Amino acid sequence: MDEFRAEMLKRRVKIAITIKPEAIDEVSSLQRAEIQWQDRLANQGRVASDDDTHSLGGWVKIYLAKEQQRVNARELSPGRFSSARASLFFFRDWAGAQIDVASISGQTLSRYHSHLLDLVTANSCSATYAGDRLVVVRSFIRWLWGQDAIESLPKNIGSKELRITRRTKAPEAMTLDEVTTLLRGTTGLNQLCILLGLNCGMTQKDISDLLDADVSWTDGTITRKRSKTLKHVGVPTVTYKLWPETMRLLRQYRTGGEVVLLTQSGKRLVEERLDESGTYRKSDSVKAAYDRALAKLPLSKPFKLLRKTSATLINAHPQHRNLAQLFLGHAPSTIAEKHYIATSKNALDEALNYLRAEYRIGEIESLKCEES
Repeated sequence: MDEFRAEMLKRRVKIAITIKPEAIDEVSSLQRAEIQWQDRLANQGRVASDDDTHSLGGWVKIYLAKEQQRVNARELSPGRFSSARASLFFFRDWAGAQIDVASISGQTLSRYHSHLLDLVTANSCSATYAGDRLVVVRSFIRWLWGQDAIESLPKNIGSKELRITRRTKAPEAMTLDEVTTLLRGTTGLNQLCILLGLNCGMTQKDISDLLDADVSWTDGTITRKRSKTLKHVGVPTVTYKLWPETMRLLRQYRTGGEVVLLTQSGKRLVEERLDESGTYRKSDSVKAAYDRALAKLPLSKPFKLLRKTSATLINAHPQHRNLAQLFLGHAPSTIAEKHYIATSKNALDEALNYLRAEYRIGEIESLKCEES
């Protein structure tokens, strides 16, 4: 058919050469019609390529568009979306954006796993980072199967052979003297955030997300799930008994609104979003204030070590060790932990009292000065 149309166009050109001058306008209109027809075919081809439901690159676009909707609906955090997008772009570039997703097989996964292992061996990325990338790709392939983009799941989609072992590190923690130095070298809201990390195992995001309804202002407790695992069914809702110093500062900086703590300008302490270009943006007032304090102190320990330090102390105590996972907001992982929690109603309260004594909170002058 294309050869026939090309031949017809050649004949029209020949006719244009031999006909009389007064007929040139008529031939020109035929040529213009032919050009317009060719343009329409080209445009249709471009439209078809935009509506790509075969290539890996096209399906990655579709998947990320759906995930973007989840971000807009606040069902997915911008940070997790940004991480997943980076992992899928990496996989797409490795496999080839133009390949047909129907060709993704167990061999594809096996080769990708080998590629990630090579990167870990070459110290181009950590085992944790490589493992996270593989998890995202596995989820994406399962989603493709659910969309009927691939006929069947690769047989090794859940194989332990494709596991990337994360290197275990000795748990880091602050010393008791470092905790004392930190609390003595801070004041106000910054000091309160540090106490919440030590007393309740809170991260910056947990502190930012703390709601007035989570706090019993009469009993002096905080009851909540961690922000990170809020939608996880198996994760416990934990009640933390606040130390007097923590409760006093919490009352002092309470906004009275839905969210307990805000910046001086009325913004959330931790904010994350995708800007108009889709770039991930994050502001963390808790970390910023903490880092400014560290710059004036002989310390270089990150904020996340506060919760780990308390968990380490609890785990080292023979009576409280079964409560470390509960303190961290994790589901009990052993029968012993479950039994201990179930049979000891005030177990965590006692562990928190032990922590306060170990940290010598009552001896810190800056906290005493706040006492009314």
